[in-house]
Amino acid sequence: VVMTTLHAGGKFDGREQVGYQTAGGLHGVGASCVNALSEWLHVQVQQNGGVYEQRYARGIPKTKVKKTGSSKKTGTRTTFMPDTEIFDTLDFSYDILRDRLRELAFLNKGVRIQFLDERAAETSEPVTFQYEGGIASFVTYQNQNKEVLHPKPIYIEGIQEQTKVEIAFQFNNTYTENISSYANNIRTSEGGFHESGFKSAITRAFKTYATDNDLLRSVKINLTGEDIREGMTAIISVKVPEPQFEGQTKSKLGNTEVEGIVQSFVRTQLKTILEESPRVSKLIVQKAIQAAQAREAARSAREVIRRKSVLDSASMPGKLADCSESDPTRTELFLVEGESAGGTAKQGRDRQNQAVLPLKGKGINVDKARLDKILKNAQVIDMVTALGTGIGTEEFTLEKLRYSKVIIMADADVDGAHIRTLLLTFFFRQMPEIIVSGHLYIAQPPLYLIKKGRSAQYLQDDEAMEDYLLTLVLDTVKITNARRGVPYTASEYKTIAGSIRKVQTILEQLVQSGIAPEELSMYLKTGQATETTETGNLTENVDQLLAALETSSMRNASIGDNLQVSDTIESIGAPPVGDTQTTFLDEDTQSQQDTGGTSEQHEAHTSKPMVARRTLYHDLQRELENLAAFDIKDTDFLPETDEAKSKKLFSIQSEDSDIHHVGDVFSLMQYLFEIEHRGLTITRFKGLAEMNARQLRETTMSQDERVLLRVTLDDAVEADRVFTLLMGDTVEPRRAFIERFGTHVSFDLYGA
Repeated sequence: VVMTTLHAGGKFDGREQVGYQTAGGLHGVGASCVNALSEWLHVQVQQNGGVYEQRYARGIPKTKVKKTGSSKKTGTRTTFMPDTEIFDTLDFSYDILRDRLRELAFLNKGVRIQFLDERAAETSEPVTFQYEGGIASFVTYQNQNKEVLHPKPIYIEGIQEQTKVEIAFQFNNTYTENISSYANNIRTSEGGFHESGFKSAITRAFKTYATDNDLLRSVKINLTGEDIREGMTAIISVKVPEPQFEGQTKSKLGNTEVEGIVQSFVRTQLKTILEESPRVSKLIVQKAIQAAQAREAARSAREVIRRKSVLDSASMPGKLADCSESDPTRTELFLVEGESAGGTAKQGRDRQNQAVLPLKGKGINVDKARLDKILKNAQVIDMVTALGTGIGTEEFTLEKLRYSKVIIMADADVDGAHIRTLLLTFFFRQMPEIIVSGHLYIAQPPLYLIKKGRSAQYLQDDEAMEDYLLTLVLDTVKITNARRGVPYTASEYKTIAGSIRKVQTILEQLVQSGIAPEELSMYLKTGQATETTETGNLTENVDQLLAALETSSMRNASIGDNLQVSDTIESIGAPPVGDTQTTFLDEDTQSQQDTGGTSEQHEAHTSKPMVARRTLYHDLQRELENLAAFDIKDTDFLPETDEAKSKKLFSIQSEDSDIHHVGDVFSLMQYLFEIEHRGLTITRFKGLAEMNARQLRETTMSQDERVLLRVTLDDAVEADRVFTLLMGDTVEPRRAFIERFGTHVSFDLYGA
């Protein structure tokens, strides 16, 4: 049974070894909803040597179940088309699907999941997820780029009262806990009884160990669960026969019996693990003691902030220019970099509902500091006081937020980017609820002001400015291709210019990726990768050229890293599977234990550099084909040759000058660039303070004119990884990141 009526119980029929042992859904509501919301749905089942199919339209069967073939395989394939009468967009997010499939591969050790986006170019490569280490590998994945207290995660697995419990955790040197819980492969973002049982067991086990080994006698401090979990990354996965979720989104597990099962099982297994690994156990307890001491130190600083009543305006930070509106749903707070820009923002704001807090002094990298140190920072004190929410797990209350929008407003330069990153890190680590609830925004001040006579235009970025300048120049010039004889229309040339820019970008990226410039010249000149081949059209043999170009680049060591296609797969040891499994893979025990040694495919796919280059070549092919429709050939991208000069390929006639001739597209773009700037005054705003109050209000603060970017948290795991990479203590991964993506930085052509 695959598709049936609601509550038919098709998954569980009471017979042993038939149906599902556990499932995330029980009643078929999910499949029925997908069916009802689809223009059509097709189900294909391979079972008992046959292939069976049925089709539906908007939930109604259009055919009966019929046998359409034979097969030795088993499995079910469901294909559906979302209903365009219901959904505004049918665009599925690649990133969301990829992250969920990776998550499922971690949660089901050894399962191989292959993901291919067939909407992309035909060169798109499938991504394979397979993790023999299961959730232990998941913890390792989340802790990459972090300094860990023990080299391998603690791993516990077993079955108790028909409930399978699988837990992995590892401590790092950060100051926040990162616990993710799952029930029957469903992410329980709000926790539940499995998570509370784990936390209770961890607290009791470590407190008992610390007491029994006299580790608390000298410090005379009481450890809390929060102290012990500081710096912990944990994955909790339970498989429950009859799950009870709270709410339609299944964000919380409500089975009360699971709490006792997890608590008892974890305490029993962890007691043995801690006793067998004393060195690492004491390191973890010592970290918890330091967290407790920092908690006590932070309490006094937090008391100072808490004592300031939000109803007393005198208690607000001295630099805060508050608004007169008392309804938080109508108010905004601008966090402005620097006192000078803050002063300008105060003059340009709407005093009714816009508050401004200038941030002076040195910011703090909260990734490298505990809460007690964070609360000594002047910027943090001012922000927390102004926001009114409090700070810390025990103190933070989202309902007390005094503003519906918290807007980060910083310069567009490197220093401004640093300030934004520090503030984003602060909110992500200390007040993630503000991000999740959609209250955090980033202002987008303009980068350019272009004046021509009495007219003025503000522009957001380089691309917007280039488009604006091109529009201006096309009003005053006529461009003719000698192969056509008829001038291009403004619309035609905008299309041409867009493709030329893309070609230029692709060629630059190919050179940056290691392809020699002389090879690209030959590529454009002859449509071939070497001089030994006959002249041909580039757009007809890109696939053929790829291999030759790659081979040529590999021969030239000076070009860059050699291209490689490696079938090697990453190995992360997985402990053997049994009814009960407890593993503490640290230096004390690793040499004695069998870690399995099973190879693991970790997002195995064709070498990324080669896939990227192949994609670039096909993108290049597409743009050159677009240009061919306007009588622009591949060779027109090469510097002017004598033949090109004699042909005078492009003619440009402006209103105030004679006809000018050029022989290649880049010379054409350069000449237009020169014309574009005639009679214009281009101002690049290096900082907010360079704008006056009127300009700042019109471009960045006015609700009618401004552009705001809402900060979202779609993938907490990936966000944690990136923040750790950019703001953490480990230098090598950050250097590798910069070296990898540094070549993609856009250089400022107009700034002084």
